[in-house]
Amino acid sequence: MHLINTEFIAFTDDATPTTFSHTNASLWVAIAQFDSVTTANTKLTRPQLHQAQRQAVRQLLKQTLEKLNIQDTIDSTTYPYRLYKTQYYICFSHSQYWVSCALHKQLPIGIDIEKNIIKHSIAQRFFHQRVLTKYTQLEPQYQPTYLKLCWMLAEACLKKENGKQLATYLQRDHTCIAQQLICFLEYRQNEANKIEQNSISIKAQDLSKQYQHLAAIIYLPYSSLIIVI
Repeated sequence: MHLINTEFIAFTDDATPTTFSHTNASLWVAIAQFDSVTTANTKLTRPQLHQAQRQAVRQLLKQTLEKLNIQDTIDSTTYPYRLYKTQYYICFSHSQYWVSCALHKQLPIGIDIEKNIIKHSIAQRFFHQRVLTKYTQLEPQYQPTYLKLCWMLAEACLKKENGKQLATYLQRDHTCIAQQLICFLEYRQNEANKIEQNSISIKAQDLSKQYQHLAAIIYLPYSSLIIVI
């Protein structure tokens, strides 16, 4: 198993980007692709891919802890996952041959990386009606991103809140926050600062009512990743 194109990102308590090793960091995120001998020759079966994803996220966690100079191990006997010694919260996500892990000093977190296209037929089956109505009102260039955002928000909130049924979270009305993120994305497309350009943070005071129990929502558009704190 080989991790490639690994990226490490960190944020402060108020969801502001910071350097990975800075003392003011409280959230660390790692993203990577993985490769293996099997994937180089043949397409993995679904069980093989699932096993490879499981190995890759734990390898990524190990690299993240090494980069942070933390000697600790994961307690995966209960959810949310935590580190034994530091008690930092951990969350994993994977999609195709991409994996991500996140750690937070104090708060449970939910993350979702999504490299698949969310088909409109799937959205019609699971999404809230207001989400579908807004979809038809968007410019075509933003429609795929909008559906993907709604899916990632559902997945990340499920993990953050230790939910049981994804369908319940897909049925939530994610219209407001998804539209807000798209507006930020459109506004920032021409910004030069890479850290700012690669992350969009919406803090609690700017979140819609249904999300005000959260500390922040962070969107990494070029990694197709949502983080819910």
